[in-house]
Amino acid sequence: MGDHLFEAPVLTRILSAPAAPGESLLAVDSRPVHPDVAAEATKVRLSGDRIVAIGKDLDDYDALDTGMFVCAPSLFPALDRSRAGGDTTLSGGIRELSALGLMRGVDIGNADWYDIDTMADLRHAESLMVEQAETA
Repeated sequence: MGDHLFEAPVLTRILSAPAAPGESLLAVDSRPVHPDVAAEATKVRLSGDRIVAIGKDLDDYDALDTGMFVCAPSLFPALDRSRAGGDTTLSGGIRELSALGLMRGVDIGNADWYDIDTMADLRHAESLMVEQAETA
């Protein structure tokens, strides 16, 4: 997701996570969030570390989709199947992989990430990142 900002440990964590052949990974945030944040976020339901459901409309969820993926080539036929069924979203392809047991969540722990939808979001995220850098 080009509109998401991440702390470096998120990338390190997902790139170092082992993945089985054909398996894709999604960095997820399992920390509690304000209902307003959850309302607009893509949510993930997990069984252990396996993603079993993903979507903005999930009422029962375990984590938020941070938008950082490591995807196997199996994502492309999954996207084709999803598109053939009328769902042209990335989440549709992820649902297809989930149905095959090929989608795992990698929790980001205490690392920060930001979904930048507006200029105000960008300014807020930048100020928080600057604060963190100054206190480190």
